[in-house]
Amino acid sequence: MRWDHVTDYSSLLASGVEEFAVSKSGKKVALLKTTNITANGVELFILAILDFDTKRITNLIENTPRLFAVSISADGKWIAYTTDESNGTIFVINTDDAEQKLEAGNCSREDDGSCNKIAWSPDGGNLLWTDDRGIWNFNVELGSSQLLHTNVVRVTDPKGGEGEVSVQFGSLAWSPKGRYVLLEVIPSDSGVRWQGILDTKNGRFAQIPNSSDYSTMDACACWSNDGSLMVGHSGDSVEDRSPNINIWEIVPTHNNLLILDKNYELDSQFFPSLSNLDEFEQHYYPNWLSQINENKTYFALTLIDTNSNPLLFELDLRDGKLSEIIVIPYNPIEVLWSPDAVGALIIGKNSEIIFAPFDGSLMRDLHMHLGEDAHNFIWLPPTPRS
Repeated sequence: MRWDHVTDYSSLLASGVEEFAVSKSGKKVALLKTTNITANGVELFILAILDFDTKRITNLIENTPRLFAVSISADGKWIAYTTDESNGTIFVINTDDAEQKLEAGNCSREDDGSCNKIAWSPDGGNLLWTDDRGIWNFNVELGSSQLLHTNVVRVTDPKGGEGEVSVQFGSLAWSPKGRYVLLEVIPSDSGVRWQGILDTKNGRFAQIPNSSDYSTMDACACWSNDGSLMVGHSGDSVEDRSPNINIWEIVPTHNNLLILDKNYELDSQFFPSLSNLDEFEQHYYPNWLSQINENKTYFALTLIDTNSNPLLFELDLRDGKLSEIIVIPYNPIEVLWSPDAVGALIIGKNSEIIFAPFDGSLMRDLHMHLGEDAHNFIWLPPTPRS
């Protein structure tokens, strides 16, 4: 845990920080800070960069109207933003030279959607965003953008027939190895959604098998450390199906890009007691799936549409052993796993903030340290050990 930075810069929240983004290295932070309000009531902001190594805050843009979708590249060299939440130009600015500002492209939305879905590639060389036209990529070195995929995808119905549907894309997540992007696919005329993979090299798109969510949550997906895809599927006692986690290899020459590598069945003997539930209510869902180190994957197992408390689990990928970590005392809206695998930060629906250690010690309420209004939590990389 990195409490040193929290202590050094705890006054930042009090000084009007509205939004921030942290580089993957944890050394630079983009800050959007309020500065003043004009005579006609327009709130003005400063876009700044905080360097943890030098302990300096440098203003890049001053007295600007509200900026949106502020994000920073993994190497901390570029900050992306747009001046309009739903329709406007996306800019990138150099954190070492504010005079170097590039126009990445336009985000255009006719509906009520936002342009906040922006994702930097792991090497900081490419920037993705989505709008009504599809998925765009901006190459920083070339200074140009291109449409990688339109907002129309081909789908297969239960009878095997194929057709095209208009969709929106969301939740962009680059593979740690680059090239491939995990994203959410949302048809505009139905309540269903599913997960897909985009190959940014050639624009190919593939749907992740059995990843559709209908009235209840059924699947969650994330990248493994080696660039494989991890997908958790819910269980259903009526269909005699246990929850499971699949590992998919990405193969660019394969028709569907994906080849199933491993399947881990999650043994129900480790699940919470269901003595007070009817059989039809036993709908387990593995959520907040994350691989923290080479051999261990962590997730929370929840029961859909019940008041049962979720549990945190550890799955050993070598032998499939499942170990219970801790019971969460409330239904969370987010679980953030620490990168050094010492615990998880759990955010509740009623603003609860709990640190749950993995060593079996008591959970800690962090309100007194972080304050009632704390939000937008991001773990920094662990400090290297000498």
